[in-house]
Parts: sequence; C-alpha cells; structure tokens
Amino acid sequence: KWSLQQAVVSAPNVPSWSIGQASLSMRQNPQQQIEGGDGYIDHIDLASLAAWKDWLPDPWSATWDQAAPQGQLKQLKWQYVGGLADLKVQSWQAQAVNLGWQPASSTKSKPLATWPGVTGLSAQFEGTGRQFKGVVDWQSGELNWPGLWAEPRQNIDLFQSDFSVVLGDEGARVEVKSAQLRSQQARVDFRLVWNNTQTAPLGHLDLQADMAFAPVGQVLRWLPTPLPESVRQYLKLALPQGEVRQTHARVLGRLDDFPFKKPGMGEFHISTQLAKVRYVTVPKAMLESPGSGEWPTLQDLSGDLVFDRMSVRLSKVKARVAQAPGIVWPVLEAQIKNLEQANVELRAEGKGPLGEALTLWKSMPLNDMTDRVLNGARAQGLAEYKMNLSIPVENTEQTQAKGNVLMLG
Repeated sequence: KWSLQQAVVSAPNVPSWSIGQASLSMRQNPQQQIEGGDGYIDHIDLASLAAWKDWLPDPWSATWDQAAPQGQLKQLKWQYVGGLADLKVQSWQAQAVNLGWQPASSTKSKPLATWPGVTGLSAQFEGTGRQFKGVVDWQSGELNWPGLWAEPRQNIDLFQSDFSVVLGDEGARVEVKSAQLRSQQARVDFRLVWNNTQTAPLGHLDLQADMAFAPVGQVLRWLPTPLPESVRQYLKLALPQGEVRQTHARVLGRLDDFPFKKPGMGEFHISTQLAKVRYVTVPKAMLESPGSGEWPTLQDLSGDLVFDRMSVRLSKVKARVAQAPGIVWPVLEAQIKNLEQANVELRAEGKGPLGEALTLWKSMPLNDMTDRVLNGARAQGLAEYKMNLSIPVENTEQTQAKGNVLMLG
C-alpha cells in the first residue's frame, strides 16, 4: 500500500495538480500478479484539472473545455480489479462540493442548449461500472439554461433529489426521483426520466411536476421559449398579478419535437387554478397607438387555465369587470386555439344595471370608433348582455368586439 500527504501531480508543460492526501493499495494472487485493490483521494480541485484535459479523448476534451467545471470532489474512494493491462474500476464513491459548470453553447438554428450551467451544487455519488446514483443538495445556487426560458438564469434557493445515471454505448439515461425545488416564490415537486442518443442529443423527456402555490408571474417566467414569443409577451402583460394553485405539468416526448404540435408526437400539458388574478384583455403596451379608452379588465378572477400542446384555455371563470363592477358574469371563458396563429377568443354573458353597461362602453376604444355618440346618454333598468372579443396577439390593434343587449322589464 502506498500513501501520499499533500500530493502534487505534475507533468512536462502542464501546471501542477494538488490532490491533498492520497493512498493506493494492490492485491496480488499467489502468482504475484496484481488482481485488484482500492484507492483514496482526499480532495480534487476540478478547476486545476483543466490543464490535463488534452489527455482526454477528443470528444471529452472538447466538452470539458466548454463546460469548464469548477468545485471540489472530496472523499473519492474506489475499488478496482485487474492488473495494469486490464484495470477496471469496480465501484466508487465521492462527494461534490460547490460544483459548477458552464452551459452548452446554443445557436440560432438550435437555440436550446444540450445541457444547462449550474453554480453552487453539492451532491454525494456512488457507482459501479457505468452506473451511478446519489443525492443532490443544492442551496443558494443558479441554473442557467439558454434556449429553455426567455430569462435563462434562475435562482435556486434549495433543490434536493435522488438521482441515478446509466451511461451506455449509444447515450445516457438519467432518472430524478423525489425532487423538491424551492425558491422565494414557489415550491415544485417533480420527477423525470431523460435519455438520449448520439443522433438525438437533446433526448427524450418524461417529466411530471406539481406546484401547490406561486405568483402567476413566476409561472409565466417558466414558460419555455419554444412557445411563440408573442404569446409569452401577451400572457406576461395581460396577467400582471394574481396567484396560481394546484399546478400540474406533464412533458413526454422527444425534446427536438417540443411542444409537440401534432397528436402522437408527444405530450405537453399544464393545468392550474387561478386566484385573485387581474386580466387585462388588451394590454396597452402591445398597442402601437394606445389612444384613449381601455378594453375590459377582469378583476379578482378565478378559474382553470390549461395549456395543451399548442392551445390555451381559460374556463370556469368567476370575475368582475373593473369598468362595470355591478354586472354579474355567469359565463366567462377565453381560449387560444393555435399558439402559432394566436388569437384570443373571449366570450362573456352577463346581467346587471344598464347604466353600468353604458359606462363600460364609454370606457372602451369602441366609444371613439363610434364618434362618442353615446357620451350624453343615460340609462336605467336591468339588461342581459353578450360580449365577444377577438384579440390577435401579434396585432392587438385589430381587436374586434361584438355583442348584444336584451332589456329586462
């Protein structure tokens, strides 16, 4: 058995590499041949390994160069079998402390990075051969995934999970179980299975996630960038405040095909319950010429919001219209049938004072479009109302409205 204290490894033209304490033992058979043994290294500074990357095979060297890993591996232990000619690591274990690496590069044609960047990750690993598993304890770190979100950097207050990895000849398989993600605004529990091949590096994902509560703005930040930018912008501006509850998300399929436009390609589904939401049906920030008047704003909205592949639906809505709070709307719903040609179709049926309906009309751009002919009008009594809005998300200037009024009594 050999042991080293404060070992430093060096080679010609390569900076030295500090590995702290280290030991190596060998077993011999009766023929005095080495048949196995074990080893131990107190710690390895990953950043110091960069100078040795050229000793790796070309694909691994290029990946190391791009990822630029940092942090420390501690308490690295391994057992091996065979001699110098046929040595094979049988099992190993290690601790990772303050681990970090850079994300893969992305391009205009392939905007989603193959792997994310992280900082501040700690974990425990153990493995046999080409399989390993462990526990992640990630606190006060950052996840950076270009191409997945419009804001690729996400702060991680706490992330804990069990995981396992199998490395095959054609690709890898990663399973994450009992995962818990915590931030200042949300708590997410999820599990996933991901695998890839050399011909499909983005791989196949099977993800299920649940979130009990979060501000609506946080959920909108997590909408993936493969969804049209105009839709993500509209939702961000149209839903400036409120809460989401009992959110469930499901993604199943090849990530190259996300968001799975056609049935059979895969599954992308998010369902959530809205509460205390303010819904600005036509945000002024999306109008080239805002002008006077505002389209209806729904206050204290609650209801079910569902993303299903390339469609969005808002149903079972209860809300009041800010410009006409006295009108009750037993029917309120909205949908976008196709996110690629996003058009919000809002349908409402209500009942209430005719005077408030007149106030609503006067507050909308329709009043200017009709030369304000009803500005001097007064009204009393009750009426039933039907209103439909059609809002082209990429050209909200072309918003159309239609409806009718039925006088009561």
